Amino acid sequence: MLHWYLNPATIFMYLAVARPLIQDLAGDNNGSTNIQALSTYLLELSVYDTFFSDKKGSSVAYAAIMVAMDVLHVPEKRLAQYQLEHSYHMTTLCAQRLRQVYNEALLQLEDEVLDFGGGLSPAAVPCDIR
Repeated sequence: MLHWYLNPATIFMYLAVARPLIQDLAGDNNGSTNIQALSTYLLELSVYDTFFSDKKGSSVAYAAIMVAMDVLHVPEKRLAQYQLEHSYHMTTLCAQRLRQVYNEALLQLEDEVLDFGGGLSPAAVPCDIR
């Protein structure tokens, strides 16, 4: 008997599930939109990094939200009250790596204006980020 998962949850599905929580944490529509857009961008960047290939989608998505909130200076202490993570160590590793990948992307795009809602592609991120 084959045990295939035909439609496993993607990292983007976890972000969609967290959308109401993000809206609650941000407090306003603009802040919520910015957190969601930056989180989506970070998740797109993670797809290009083999580090994330064996990580749980929920940990990567939670880490993306944490990094987005940090970058946008939104206090994330209330995020912990939702108890979304089951593996603090793994989420922390994912957050550190996402921050590293994001910083590398910023270095490559420093001459361009970042517009997270304007279709910015993460394809410019090199594969050899360490």
